[in-house]
Parts: sequence; structure tokens; C-alpha cells
Amino acid sequence: MRGEIAPDHSQYTRNLFLTRYRSTAKLVRSWFDALPDAERQTYRPFVLPEVNMFLYEELSQSKQIVQQQRAQRKTETEAIVPHFADLRAEAHYRFNRLTRLRQAYLQAVTQVLPDRSNLPLDFSYDEGDPSQERLHCRLWDRRRFVLDSEHAELYSPNTRGRARNKRDNYADEYNEIFLELVKVERLDGDAPLEGLWFTELLAVGIVGSASYGGGNEEEALKRRLWLRQWGYEEEGTETQTAPFVTKVPGLLTWVNETTGRASCQGRFIRGCVKRLQRPNAIDELLRPVRRSRQQAAGVSAQTDR
Repeated sequence: MRGEIAPDHSQYTRNLFLTRYRSTAKLVRSWFDALPDAERQTYRPFVLPEVNMFLYEELSQSKQIVQQQRAQRKTETEAIVPHFADLRAEAHYRFNRLTRLRQAYLQAVTQVLPDRSNLPLDFSYDEGDPSQERLHCRLWDRRRFVLDSEHAELYSPNTRGRARNKRDNYADEYNEIFLELVKVERLDGDAPLEGLWFTELLAVGIVGSASYGGGNEEEALKRRLWLRQWGYEEEGTETQTAPFVTKVPGLLTWVNETTGRASCQGRFIRGCVKRLQRPNAIDELLRPVRRSRQQAAGVSAQTDR
């Protein structure tokens, strides 16, 4: 608790250890006291010593930690207060864009035939008032995506067979409809395409995934580099940051609209994105970030001079 052992641990970690140790020692003592006398002699060497109540109060720093956390939250909040109006406006703008996308998606779903024989189904809608961009989308379900002539070679014969025979993850209860953003078309002017702000997050592969790379160390390193370049992770940090992961169904995760529970659709769609992605797609996404950071550093250096 004094930091003599594992000095790199935070005070919060030490206090958490003390609290859990005290609870565990009490549970072990209760279990030990319930044992027959003959067995107590056997297990006595393994019983954890309990922490004296007065010593616990002396070592515990819960109050100081709570005060530090409040002060840190206050400091972090004060940093964004000047930008609150901009953040609120951007949130409303993004919410309205997603609402229009969902409305267009739901309207397209109504055109899907009961046997889904008209999938994939293409549709488009315009963004802006007056219209600035046109978003071209496509509806799929799992089986038709895997068995499509342009995708079939990306999947193994076993996977194609399961999709064709409606087995396992391709059975009717898992064969959900999902949306593909095919392209974004500029309708007015020569300004850069805006599209949807989260497409890059999906392309990098960090939405709803706490394991960047799925065992591939090179891919995981590239994703962590992308996060660091956007300020989500500091250099030298060993703990992996997962800012786009939640355990709430429907929040940054796919949800089964029938059951309302978390769906395995997200894993399937991540696989689709990975298969269709160009080999150096993440490197291409990293280059603009590097250039913008270098430009910002150059402007800062000129300002200092």
C-alpha cells in the first residue's frame, strides 16, 4: 500500500487490492470456521490473515481517491466546456443524418420480397438541402452475400455449402438483412465527399471489437497506431485502449431486432469488410493522419518562431 512493491501501480489499484483482499480474507475465514476440527488443521496454513479494522482505515485511501477522481473529471470537463456548443451542434447534425439513413433503409426493406429473391437490392437517397450528395446503398442478407458471384471466391467451400443449405450461422433465424454503403456521389460543386463520418472506423476495424487484429500482431499494431494518431492512446502505453467498445446491445453493436439482444451480425459484417478490403487499406488511412499531424506541427513551429 505504501508503493514499495509494484511502484508503477496507481493508488486506485492498490486501494482496490486492499478492498478485495479484505473481502476475500473474510470469506475464507467464514469457510474455514465452518470446517470440522480435523480438516481445519489441514487447511490452516492456507488461510489468509485478516486485516485489522483500524489498520484498514489507516491504509485505505478511498476518500482521497474519490476526491482526486472528482478533480480530474472537473478538469476534463472544463477543457471541453468552451466547445460544448460546437459539440452539441455536431451531435444534432450526425443524429439527423443517421435518422435519414435509417428512414431510407426502412423504406427499402419494405420493398424486399418475402422470399428475398430480389436481394441484393440497390437504392439511393440524397443528403443536404439543397441536395449536396447522393448515397448509394445496397441491401443483403448473409446467404446471398456469401453466394454472390463476386464474393463466393472469398469464402471456403464449406462456408458456401452451409449458406446454400441454410445451416448453422446461415439458418433462417440468423439470416438478417444488412446494409452496404456502395459509394457516395457529389451532386453540387467540387468539395470533397463527406459521406458518413464513421466509415473509417469500420474500415480500420475497431468498432465493437476489443481485440484489434484478431491474433494478427501486425494488424493490431496498425490499429493501435491509428488510435494513437487520433489521441486515443499515448505512446508507451501497454494497456490496449478500446474506445469504441460497449457491452450495451444496440450501442456500437448490432442487435437482433426481434429479440432485442446482442446479435452475432457484427462479427459476420466485420468479416465481410475484412474480405473486401484492399491489403493496404489501413496504411492508406494512416497516411492522411500523418500528413495532417505533420502540417499541424509545422504550423505550431512557425507560430513559436
